[in-house]
Amino acid sequence: MKPVSFYLVTDTHYLNNVLEPGGEAFEKNMLTEQFFVKESGAIISSTFDKIIEDKETDIVILPGDLVKNGEKESHNGFLKELYRLK
Repeated sequence: MKPVSFYLVTDTHYLNNVLEPGGEAFEKNMLTEQFFVKESGAIISSTFDKIIEDKETDIVILPGDLVKNGEKESHNGFLKELYRLK
C-alpha cells in the first residue's frame, strides 16, 4: 500500500493583478502587512507549477483565506489557477 502524501497550501491571500495594487494608501498598508500581496499571483503560479510537476501526489488541500479581501476578480483569478491543478 502506497503511503498517503499531500500538499497543504494555506492562507494564500491571492490578489488578482488586474486590480493593479498600488497607490499611497496601499503602499502604507503594505508596511505592516504580513503577506506578499503584490507577489501573490506569481507565488501561487510558481507553487502550482511545482505541484503539477509532482506525478506521485494526488491530494492538494487548500484551507482558508484563499483571496485577499473577497474580491470577485481575485476569486476568478484563483479559480483559473486551480483549474491548472485538475
